[in-house]
Amino acid sequence: MNPIARRHDLEEQTVDDEIVIYDLRTDRAHCLHPLTAKVRELADGTRSIKQIALALPEGTEDDVWAAIDALADADLL
Repeated sequence: MNPIARRHDLEEQTVDDEIVIYDLRTDRAHCLHPLTAKVRELADGTRSIKQIALALPEGTEDDVWAAIDALADADLL
């Protein structure tokens, strides 16, 4: 699986060490944990879960799966 983050109809802003994403389609805001934000950044369709985990010095494959699940629940994939 090579996840692809949704990039359209979103506004993004950094607040402290977190990313806030406002979804223009659903009129909802999402505050992403720094690790989840990094996974979203790396989820461009060219990397597998394992490759994303390897690109994150502080993350494991389980962490990446948890971030992917959170992004999917927020409709950000």
